[in-house]
Amino acid sequence: MPTRRNFITKSSIALGGLLLSQHLPSFATQSTFIRKNVSTLEPGHPDIVAFKKAVQVMKKRSSTNFGSWASQAKIHFNNCPHSNWFFLPWHRAFIKYFEDLCRQASGDPNFSLPYWDWTTNPQIPAIFFEPGSPLVNTTRKVFAGATASSEFVGPTVMSNILSLNSYEEFGSLRSVGQRDKAGSGLFEASPHNYIHRWISGDMSTMNSPRDAIFWMHHANVDRIWTQWIEGGRSNPDDPAYKSFPFTNNFYNINGSLVTVQVGDMYSTEALGYRYDTQAPPPPPPPPPPTDSTAITSSGAPVIARTSALSFSTTNTKVMKKNQASSFAIQAGPVLNSNLSPIALGGKPEQALSKVSVVISNIQPPQNEDFFVRVFINAPNLSEKTPITDPHYVGSFTFFGSIHLASSDMKGMAGMDHSSHNQKLKFVLDATQTIRRVLTSQNPKLIKKEINVQLLAIPLRTGAEVAFLPGKIDLVFKKTV
Repeated sequence: MPTRRNFITKSSIALGGLLLSQHLPSFATQSTFIRKNVSTLEPGHPDIVAFKKAVQVMKKRSSTNFGSWASQAKIHFNNCPHSNWFFLPWHRAFIKYFEDLCRQASGDPNFSLPYWDWTTNPQIPAIFFEPGSPLVNTTRKVFAGATASSEFVGPTVMSNILSLNSYEEFGSLRSVGQRDKAGSGLFEASPHNYIHRWISGDMSTMNSPRDAIFWMHHANVDRIWTQWIEGGRSNPDDPAYKSFPFTNNFYNINGSLVTVQVGDMYSTEALGYRYDTQAPPPPPPPPPPTDSTAITSSGAPVIARTSALSFSTTNTKVMKKNQASSFAIQAGPVLNSNLSPIALGGKPEQALSKVSVVISNIQPPQNEDFFVRVFINAPNLSEKTPITDPHYVGSFTFFGSIHLASSDMKGMAGMDHSSHNQKLKFVLDATQTIRRVLTSQNPKLIKKEINVQLLAIPLRTGAEVAFLPGKIDLVFKKTV
């Protein structure tokens, strides 16, 4: 094993010296590290060997060591944003610094963190169940060979997620504070939260980095962010977002606390890595012409304005497992006038670009081992109603909304737990469901009311289910 000084010297050569901003320390620049699908790697692949070694070394370190396994969990517990738009960039920085620490701990400067693509390979990778492996976590309630539900991670739901257009719909809702519970979009609420809750044990708590599978799960979440961008979307250009600092949230390989800004996390290439599913960066554009006869564009820019109408109902009744609750939104003339363009496909000047179901003012449940299916105007709804039913909107799960158990609180004194008691919000795109309902049901019924229906289902046998959705909105957005 190299000495610490020799390793850091060699690593500085291998990792390069590009300073992304005054906040962000150097990352890999000499060559781009490629993160690969763990399911395509043999057990003896260098990245698998190095990952096991790194985890083993980190677990043996004192909890007071910045590069210890316990220290990484504390970083997540004390700083991680969930249910707001800082969710994706914060976790990108978190796993990038962890990847750097893995290179140091394993002695392999070429290590790249693999990702677990739970859509194409929904079974938990076998390396996390090998007897005696440092990747085993005994708190899990799932076993080797367990398969994730396609309802949350399958091609259909992922296609819906990747088709979302605005960043807030994709990356969760705008917030001011790093840990505000502003609201979860479908990406965070469905596949992300589900994997945490389904694996259970440490993965179901804010100490989830204690389970080694956390890192490959979040590498995949990070990879999907790159796919969304490659689909023609863009990250927010809002200075309040791009310049937001994650102050002293992470450790570099020298043990120094570092601060990064959200905008520093926009490009994986700038951070020194990319995924094997990412296209190489395009070549730089040619220089602009200097000829005086160059053609220039003219005309005023087209500014898109979005207007929104919201129709809502409130609720004071606690929902129980396997009991469908229907929330009727009365359909008056205003609601009907906004339903018609959707049923007809929408004229250009009045087309509704999106209809969302927003479930908010949710009291954090005492037990999170359940998920919620959302339907609209489904007749005879029960737990047997399939998600292929035309009235189905989507599903969401919970993660990190309650205090940790007392056994998980050791060593966490003085940390901020207040964010985990805020009311919760989930936003699901209901545009296609509304279109199907309007074209298949009796229009006279639609004119009376729209029923948003919630069905709570346990994730595992015997789990208690009780939660209170305080407000249900049907939000119409029209772009003009």
